[in-house]
Amino acid sequence: GIIGGIIAANVLPKVYESSTLILVEEGRVINPLIQGLAVSTSVSQRLAVLREQILGWDRINQLITKLALAKNISSQWEFEQLVKELRAKIGVRLYGQNIVRISYEDKDATKSMNVVKTITDIFISENLRQQNSESENAINFINEELDLYKKKMKQSDIAVMEDQLNKLLLDSTEKHP
Repeated sequence: GIIGGIIAANVLPKVYESSTLILVEEGRVINPLIQGLAVSTSVSQRLAVLREQILGWDRINQLITKLALAKNISSQWEFEQLVKELRAKIGVRLYGQNIVRISYEDKDATKSMNVVKTITDIFISENLRQQNSESENAINFINEELDLYKKKMKQSDIAVMEDQLNKLLLDSTEKHP
């Protein structure tokens, strides 16, 4: 058994796995006025969406472009096989409510590390983009409500002035104040 293990260890190709753990926290709303208005998706929902996006065609294509993984590929079929291979080797797992593990296995240790780093960058940038979008939507809603409130205030001021004018016109006419 020992001799078989030594022979297998020398014959089997080495496979390197790179991985990273990311702690994702819920975004804390700074302004209490926005707190009730900002509809934030849960971490689990966001991670499920990001997992699908990471393993989706656009993100894998972005990964291939950033790392120049398709430089020796000459046909569409080979490119699709590369995409399938990357999808099979990339692992995105959720541990608990807010820990994500991204991993990649390959025979080349440097490639494995670069793939995980690039995927992590994509994950973080997508998460930040989504949080910024939610905050911008809440701010836009508040600005729209503020404009509406200002219009109502102006209309209210005009109505008060018209009432005062009508009261003054009870005693007199426009020609004889």
